[in-house]
Amino acid sequence: MNHPVSRAAGIAAAALLLVASTAFSQVPSYYAAWGQSFNDTSAVSQFPHAMALDGRGNVFVTGHAIVGSAKGFYTAKYDSLDGHVVWQKELNGAGTNEFIANDVAVDSSGDCVVTGSRNVAGSIDYYTVKYSGVDGTLVWQKSFNGTNDSEDTALKVVCDGAKDVIVTGRSGGKNVNNSTGFDWVTIKYKSIDGTQLALDSYTQTSSNLDDVPAGLAVDSANNVFVVGTVQTALNVNRFYVRKLKSSDLTKLWDITPIDTGTGGADAEGGATAVAVDSNNNVVVTGGSRDAADHFGYFTIKFASAGSEVWRSKGPFSEDTFGTPYATRPVGSTRAKAIGIAIGPDNNPIVTGTLIDASGNPVSRTIKYTSAGFFGGGVAVWPTDAVDMGSGFGNTTARAIATDGASNAIIVGETQNADSNTDLYIAKYDAQTGERVYATSYTGSFGSSADLGVDVKVDRAGDIDALGSFVADKGTGIGLREFVTIKLNRLIAPTGQDLPDGITGVPDNAEIKLAGTPAIGASGVLAAKLSFKAGKKTGAALFVEGSAAGGTLLPAVKEEPAPVGVGDSAVNWVSFSDPVVAADGGYAFAAKVSGPGSKANGVWANLNGTLRLVFRQGSVIPVAGSTDKFSSLMNLGVSSGNLVALVKLSGPSSMNTALIRVDQNNVGTVLLRTGQTGLLIGGEDYTVKGISIFAPAKLESGDGRWQGQLGVVARVSAVKTSDSKSKTTAIVSISNTGTKNASFYTGQTAAAPLTGTYSGFGMPSTAGGTSIFATKATLTSHPAASNAALIYSLTGAAFSVFAEKGAATGVIGLPPAVTYADFSDPIVNTSGRVSYIATLKGSAAEVKSSTKQAIIFGSPALLRFSIARTGDFATDSAGDATSLKWTAFTALALPDGSSAGPVFIGKLSTSKNNLGLWAHDSVGDVRLLLRAGDHLGDLVVKKFTLLSVVPKSMSAARSFDSAGSVVVALSFTNRTTALLRIGIP
Repeated sequence: MNHPVSRAAGIAAAALLLVASTAFSQVPSYYAAWGQSFNDTSAVSQFPHAMALDGRGNVFVTGHAIVGSAKGFYTAKYDSLDGHVVWQKELNGAGTNEFIANDVAVDSSGDCVVTGSRNVAGSIDYYTVKYSGVDGTLVWQKSFNGTNDSEDTALKVVCDGAKDVIVTGRSGGKNVNNSTGFDWVTIKYKSIDGTQLALDSYTQTSSNLDDVPAGLAVDSANNVFVVGTVQTALNVNRFYVRKLKSSDLTKLWDITPIDTGTGGADAEGGATAVAVDSNNNVVVTGGSRDAADHFGYFTIKFASAGSEVWRSKGPFSEDTFGTPYATRPVGSTRAKAIGIAIGPDNNPIVTGTLIDASGNPVSRTIKYTSAGFFGGGVAVWPTDAVDMGSGFGNTTARAIATDGASNAIIVGETQNADSNTDLYIAKYDAQTGERVYATSYTGSFGSSADLGVDVKVDRAGDIDALGSFVADKGTGIGLREFVTIKLNRLIAPTGQDLPDGITGVPDNAEIKLAGTPAIGASGVLAAKLSFKAGKKTGAALFVEGSAAGGTLLPAVKEEPAPVGVGDSAVNWVSFSDPVVAADGGYAFAAKVSGPGSKANGVWANLNGTLRLVFRQGSVIPVAGSTDKFSSLMNLGVSSGNLVALVKLSGPSSMNTALIRVDQNNVGTVLLRTGQTGLLIGGEDYTVKGISIFAPAKLESGDGRWQGQLGVVARVSAVKTSDSKSKTTAIVSISNTGTKNASFYTGQTAAAPLTGTYSGFGMPSTAGGTSIFATKATLTSHPAASNAALIYSLTGAAFSVFAEKGAATGVIGLPPAVTYADFSDPIVNTSGRVSYIATLKGSAAEVKSSTKQAIIFGSPALLRFSIARTGDFATDSAGDATSLKWTAFTALALPDGSSAGPVFIGKLSTSKNNLGLWAHDSVGDVRLLLRAGDHLGDLVVKKFTLLSVVPKSMSAARSFDSAGSVVVALSFTNRTTALLRIGIP
């Protein structure tokens, strides 16, 4: 791939563009990861209009530039990790022809749709373009000329769940008098080729009055909501909502236009934004006015079927709308709500601009309960978030987004000490509305109005902001340009305040240290942490990313721990690192107060409630069992299930058990030592030992348990009728306890292998009882050819994808190179495998410095060498650097067909020689993090992830199938933080 801008260049661009940056937060919750501009040296004016993100967090921006007297589309895709330009497209006008892009959307495949207008020979039409998300190739383009051959301008675009495209805008209408002013026209296009599937045209009256939509959204059934302003009489603007059927855009329902003012003319009475919650209810916001000419907010919620649920009028400005006109920031409008967002907690958050008593614009953000303002008698936030920015005057909100914890993030502008404006970003706490982070950025031209345009939050909680800056491009006059800023979030940094009101945690408590983190695909992150308040220190289990929002501390040292029925009350003493399931369930080992014989246990939250699973000296949660839990050996979780390898009280020959516990705390013994009836090769065997998914060595990687159907274990056993006849078997065990031993020592290996099996490494499973891989050793072979990697989809039939002494057959390696050895393989749910291979070949082909390679691919099809010692290591853009890989020290493989390995490598330098790399969704190996990296003012000293968690099945689940990796960082200034990194 071409990577025109490296990460270093991207950050350098940020330094040039963002000449001044003021942080208002005492704790560095975010750092500027990169900044990007549209041709910073081009002496033309550029106007950004909108941005969108794909599922991997890559950023798409669009707008227009003025070249000569003509305007032209500009659309670009920026890489989420380092901001380099993946592709950019321009549609330039000439003469009277021009293109203006107003909005951008990205579908679930990552393809990009831009809509706006095209002016050809004076005819202004809707113009919609679809680009391939991969490389910007034009997929299709469509225009629309309305019934009156008048101005037709598309304003908004969305992609629905079927990836079809919906656009809406204003279109000159026609009646018997040849005009109905601007009408709403909404069009649906087929995703694959742009075929027009449906069209809805709406006019409020047959008079020559303008109706203009402002917001567009779709629900989970792909039905369409359009909101905006309609005129019921000359200059009488009303608030209007319209719901259209997915299949043909016929009207499902609409509302009688609402007078949000005091009757009569109301110049700001329309809807400005719309959002749909998880129940397909729709919330719409816009402008209002009171009897004293104070402009303000109007917000209303409708059930999916169209009945009104609640409405809220206000808050209002403290001054009339006319006073601040002379001093307002460039481009600002009368006071009103301009944006709405709904987070996972389903509570709508509205932002906009009001006028204070001094006549200055202030940003004001208000959070409603899903039942309305003061729903249930209590507001979500004690007070609205009234924000004066840097404190020098005018502060305006332009757009709003929420993160996965329902915190609100706004972008706009704020006046600085020089009376100019800077782009302004602020974050408000989901529970309290308190401003928890704020920063501002200014362009490179001294006297300028730098503005915020749009804001989005990616799956990692990082902020992407689009701005319109005035830049010095060598012309002596300031020219506008696009600027995009990526702020990466530091989680639980040293010194950050913990939320108030947590039992056992003083209100002035600050985080001291966070441990090795684990995450799930749902976004939940968990880690143990320590905190301090003055001279007092404490410890807790930290959980972030629940639908309830905010930081949770479900377990705090010295506070009560859940116990079993009839147990005496106990308090938490200490915690292990947790493990997290894909759905957000988590589990951890802990020590509690009380007698030493009952101090240790396992707790889990698999269904929304933290409960005790095992406790020392207590009977295990298996119906009819009298066995008591003694100690934990291994622990793992998946959606709704916990599997633990435990020691039980009793004779040593039968005191080890593999137990599954469901979300209702009902357990099943899957396997235990001393158990007979294990059929191996048709003979009855007695279980002697159980090993499950604990890597034998670090580079063995992450053989995690992730199966919903069961587990696969390595079992040692003796023949029940002959204790001298021993074997080791790979045993798949269903959740009901059904066991299948398909591979065992002493068994004759099936073709293409020869000899008999003499041993097995640690198996890796993705399906529980299927899709697993393991390393097998063989008798009757010399050491140079006595092992193979085998792969099974069914737990029985298998294929061989690597053999010691045989040619690798791996793309990227010379054909004559053979395997000298390999680590235990890792497999994921898509059937991909990865492993570290040791190579053998001629002196020209394999040197001591080039003998290790990371292999990845499909066992049944193709495998690739994605990294090899002696090769030049890659940077964040996937380009080769001047440093070489010298060793690989850890390897993991996330789920998903587009996922690839994550690994830690050593570099050929004596300083800062450890880095973290990942194979991205398009096949590039990208540097995610390296010791010595600067994260803002912080310098990374070391990072921790993929480390074996004591008494867990393997590594903390520090990566997920959604393309995220989370690491624990320590910095050179002795502070720490967690960082979630998105893999593009």
